[in-house]
Amino acid sequence: MQNLHLRPPVVTNKGHVDHGKTTLLDSIRKSKVASGEAGGITQHIGAYHVDIEHDEKQQQIVFLDTPGHEAFTAMRARGARVTDIAIMVPVSAIKGENLDTLLEMIVLVSEVEDLQANPERAAKGTVIEAHLDKAKGAVATLLIQNGTLHVGDILVAGSVFGKVRAMVDDRGERVEEASPSFAVEVLGLNDVPAAGDDFE
Repeated sequence: MQNLHLRPPVVTNKGHVDHGKTTLLDSIRKSKVASGEAGGITQHIGAYHVDIEHDEKQQQIVFLDTPGHEAFTAMRARGARVTDIAIMVPVSAIKGENLDTLLEMIVLVSEVEDLQANPERAAKGTVIEAHLDKAKGAVATLLIQNGTLHVGDILVAGSVFGKVRAMVDDRGERVEEASPSFAVEVLGLNDVPAAGDDFE
């Protein structure tokens, strides 16, 4: 059990289809993601991370935008536990009210839960969504739940396997590795895995 480090909490926003979940995430993003990085956000991988200042130290929170309805139903049916925290703080995405309170509460709850992972081990986690891209082939968004995923790693997800050719983060930038709680888009799989499949 050595090598355990605190990891960012993974948060999803449960609400009715038209409760403005995506608007809420966009509002948080606008208030917390540096304007210089806003360009990368059009690359929508269904997850992104936010840096916040808490107790005078930098903390991160990873938000999952609930994937397509069918994919999410499939993930729930498999009991895929991809999120850590559910919180009912009254917020208004449209007016931008209470967003800081919401983020503070998430950090406080995550401190109580003491979320840990071992970044030194081989990566494992869950397929958030996946599709076939005419130019790139099979593309999968993976949430790393333990360990660290590197470009060049061999991975298996359900009946699908491959070698990680390239990874793109939530800001549209290519990365060489992805640590616990982060989501990345991965190229190099031989086929399209199913949302909710475990990978290792």
